[in-house]
Amino acid sequence: MKEIIKVSVHDPIFNDWNVIPASIFEQSESLQLKRALRPDLSPYMDIKIEEYESIKDKMQSFPIMISISSYYDKPSYYSVMPQPIFDALETAALNGDDFALVDKVLYDKMIFDYKTKTAQWKKQGL
Repeated sequence: MKEIIKVSVHDPIFNDWNVIPASIFEQSESLQLKRALRPDLSPYMDIKIEEYESIKDKMQSFPIMISISSYYDKPSYYSVMPQPIFDALETAALNGDDFALVDKVLYDKMIFDYKTKTAQWKKQGL
């Protein structure tokens, strides 16, 4: 299964079809129409990690939802994982949830730091 991130359709980026890929725009439009009829539906939609990477710098700092199984109980992330993300993952895991709501800026920094760390390991032959 491809890794996904859940993003809020309330982010203004999802109102501008010139900025985001058509597939994401269509998905956000569909969810917003469904929410017009059923406001109790979650405002979070699933996008692939690759799609997130392509738009993350254009998004505002709305919280995002990340998969617990992708980051929790993964020691390779611990040295770069901010405490609020660890706490959110742990709480969600204890509640039996599949996703944890986290700060987008902290998540983006964690992933940047992780990629930097793993690139250094590869350089050193570790």
